[in-house]
Amino acid sequence: MRARKKLWALIAVVLIFCGVAFGFVGFVLAGFDFSKLNGDGKEVTNEHVIEEDFSKIEIDTATSDIRFETATDGKAKVVCVETEKRYHDVSVKNGTLMIKETSKKKWFEFIGFFNGIGSKREIVIYLPEMKTAAGSDRKLSKETKYELEGLKIETSTGDVKVNDIYVKSELNINTSTGELSLSNVVAGKLIIDTSTGDVTMDETEVFDNMKIETSTGRVKMTKSDANTVQIDTSTGDVTCEFLSRKNVKTDTSTGSVSVQESLESGGACTIDTSTGDIRVTYAN
Repeated sequence: MRARKKLWALIAVVLIFCGVAFGFVGFVLAGFDFSKLNGDGKEVTNEHVIEEDFSKIEIDTATSDIRFETATDGKAKVVCVETEKRYHDVSVKNGTLMIKETSKKKWFEFIGFFNGIGSKREIVIYLPEMKTAAGSDRKLSKETKYELEGLKIETSTGDVKVNDIYVKSELNINTSTGELSLSNVVAGKLIIDTSTGDVTMDETEVFDNMKIETSTGRVKMTKSDANTVQIDTSTGDVTCEFLSRKNVKTDTSTGSVSVQESLESGGACTIDTSTGDIRVTYAN
């Protein structure tokens, strides 16, 4: 009986050694480029020139980073760095530019440790510059490069950068672990829902309601504002530098709270957190 157990133990050790050896050989043959070992296929760059008019954008992707750039030739286009088997369909429907990730992978190709490793995966939206001068609409206090009626972004682990955009109605961003950055943005309404990703805002102004929900991600805004502000987080710190005075109400368990005093009344601002610190100041 003992001899049989020893034999099986020896066979197991040999099989493990063979697996490690074969795996190492595979890494060597792939030049230690793990992207060659995933089931997503070869990395490709696809360019979609947009001929139709649109006023809204909806983006639904998983791991791609998202950013906006100026179209130097005046023509809108979407450039996707993706893979052969996981790519994005780009089309305009009812005045909305739709960017949606799709896959032609077989079910068994989703199994594997190296899925997605080594691929850059990025979506760049090139928009024609359409400067919205300060005071031209709803008394804008700044100038932006691009103008949209609405913008909705859904992603999982990809980072999102939104800059120099005026969104007339609602700017809605839903992400999981990706970092979120807004700079020189004006919106009618702002809704952000994230899990562990940090939210950073610089010179972002919202006419109506700003609502941010996060779990462990930090929220930091500088020279930003909204008519009403609602921030709900768990362990992430919240640091706000507002442009106008606020009627601030805070709720935290173990985190510290520092709110700059103001004799002026202002819009409602509620900040709820569990263990995160809260700090509120004013730019002026």
